[in-house]
Amino acid sequence: MKNQAIARQGGMGRLMLPARFDIMSTAEYRISFARFVKDAATNRLEVDFAQLEYIDSLGIGTLLSWDSTCRKSGKSLVLKACPPTTLKLFRLAGVDGLFTYS
Repeated sequence: MKNQAIARQGGMGRLMLPARFDIMSTAEYRISFARFVKDAATNRLEVDFAQLEYIDSLGIGTLLSWDSTCRKSGKSLVLKACPPTTLKLFRLAGVDGLFTYS
């Protein structure tokens, strides 16, 4: 398992999700996310969905957990380039209104 890095620019971090964000891949992002939360120089994490083709319930749960952790830490989580199918899945799961999108 490799650690997925968060690219930083100014006060923002950017994380590119893989084609599949599921039970097999979410753990690869834990260390980078923990580092982001501890980094006082960054206050916003942009999660880029441009490459995403599939997300399962664990992937959605991971995003919800990240959003909650960011809010508690005074940071923001923003979802970028969400595919229409993912937005529809978020609506069906009742979590679409819990995220910020760009």
